[in-house]
Amino acid sequence: MKRITLLASMFCIGASLWAQQEPLQDLSGFESVQGNWQIAGAVAVDPSIDSNKKAIPFSKKELKKRKKQGLSLVPPSAISLTAGQGVLVQPSPEKAKLSTSWEHGNLDLEFDLLLAQGGQATLWLQGSYPIQLSDSWNTAVLNPQDMGGVPLTHGDYKGKAPNANAAKAPGLWQHVKLRFLTAVPETGDSKGSPARLEFLEINGQRVQEQLLLTGPSPKTQAPLTLEGHGVALKNLSYKLLNACTASWSALGYKTYKGKIDSFENMATMPVEFSGEADLIDVRAAQRNGNYGIYFKGALDIQEKDTYTFSAAFHGDTQTTINGIPMKPSGWGQQKLTLALDPGEYIVEIRNKKGYRNAPKFGLWVSGSSTLPKALHTAASVPLQPSRMGSPIFINVGQKPELVRAFYDYEGDSKQRLTHSMAVGDPSGIHYVYDLKQGNLACVWKGDFLNASPMWDGRGNGTYRLRGARQHIYNAPTVSGDEVDLTPKGYSVDAKSGLPTFEYSLGNTQISDRIKPNGNGGLQRIISGNGVGNGLTVQLAQGQQIEKLNDRYRVDGGYYIIPKTACSVQEKDGKQILVSSLHDQPIKYDIQW
Repeated sequence: MKRITLLASMFCIGASLWAQQEPLQDLSGFESVQGNWQIAGAVAVDPSIDSNKKAIPFSKKELKKRKKQGLSLVPPSAISLTAGQGVLVQPSPEKAKLSTSWEHGNLDLEFDLLLAQGGQATLWLQGSYPIQLSDSWNTAVLNPQDMGGVPLTHGDYKGKAPNANAAKAPGLWQHVKLRFLTAVPETGDSKGSPARLEFLEINGQRVQEQLLLTGPSPKTQAPLTLEGHGVALKNLSYKLLNACTASWSALGYKTYKGKIDSFENMATMPVEFSGEADLIDVRAAQRNGNYGIYFKGALDIQEKDTYTFSAAFHGDTQTTINGIPMKPSGWGQQKLTLALDPGEYIVEIRNKKGYRNAPKFGLWVSGSSTLPKALHTAASVPLQPSRMGSPIFINVGQKPELVRAFYDYEGDSKQRLTHSMAVGDPSGIHYVYDLKQGNLACVWKGDFLNASPMWDGRGNGTYRLRGARQHIYNAPTVSGDEVDLTPKGYSVDAKSGLPTFEYSLGNTQISDRIKPNGNGGLQRIISGNGVGNGLTVQLAQGQQIEKLNDRYRVDGGYYIIPKTACSVQEKDGKQILVSSLHDQPIKYDIQW
């Protein structure tokens, strides 16, 4: 008997479906270990120390002095370790390699990476194709040796620089995600194909896409190799991807002519064309608009597994797998994940479309450890501009750009900031300010805004950030006892073009000024008039806030560098970094 288990709708894809996770309890998952690779429980970085240089021992005089003062006798180094498990680290300045004990072909890979100042790592896919992961924070002109670059491999191939600088500051955890497709050797029936980096994302920003990789003779399986210094990794997850074996055992279609009000109405209309097909193809309707098409097929599932179905289409669509409907996952997209036993499953597709946009319907299926397989012809999903046509970008020129609109915090429409302002600076350092809460909500670098969702057609009033973003928190910055914040608008400095936000809290008048700090981050100055006994100012919020020399590291993702006294407190199961506002302004920097 076939078994179907509905696992989730559009939000199910995530860590739970990753096939393997390297536990990093010891080095048993690796071989050919060179140098000083080791396992630790946690790492901390002094961003002022170059990881390329060895620690300089204290002189006898200095040792004697430090011993008398009760200070550490160990000279400072770029990376310091805490005993434990879960972090793979190579703190030494000399480069060293290690390789996984497992081999891979097609691969999905995801991990968190930390680099000290000057730290450098090269990830060798199949031990042959290099991906560069270097400390390139604040690098203006990118080359293939920078974070996310693909350096020289052999011959005339010159490598490729990343599309953008998505790197964070030294000592912060960064997220790396990629998909690699192995080379297909040439055979008598096929010319084969080179290896391909399907995508590479650094901190959520895609920096490489559909890049053909040249190298030595193609391999079907080989270990993953990492070489570097001043580097640490954690949360290493991977999927070894095979070909999906699902296929149609039968597929038929019916088409309908004319404007269709509903799918119920479509079922009563006369059929214009009908037949059998090997794959889904909307061209069976033989029309560009005002048509309906119905596909019904039996999908043969050969292996027990968790399968994800994804659809992309124009017009209105209903798609069911054995009667279970696929759920919307974006404009013109649907998704459904099911646990399936071997057997045949009935797939029904109803698609109706007017004259706007070209005919389009595609359906893909993938297992928990397989590549997606198209169940449609290539012509059924034509290459063409999106519904919105060319994107509407807002770029920053010689003066700052200020854009008022909605912003979906962390991409979540349920956390929509309805009174937000995106501030773009010519330095390439930008931020989102929530005027309703008087809060710095998000920061990013690089390109400014995509205004297509706001300005194209009817729009939805939101803008999208174009760089690798760092969300801070979603709550008021300044608070007082039982007193509500009242926004008072903002003023724009005539010289810099940057805004100063103003609001009141009871009888206290607050001003909030944010500007680039000249060192790859932002400086924030919060001032109060009539403060009285003081107000609480929240600088940061997270699960873990660590004190590191002159700064605090928040959830490993960004630094707060205070210029006034502050402390870490517990609130609602989280840690918050707070200071008290009196007559003197509160000043701090944010680095990421």
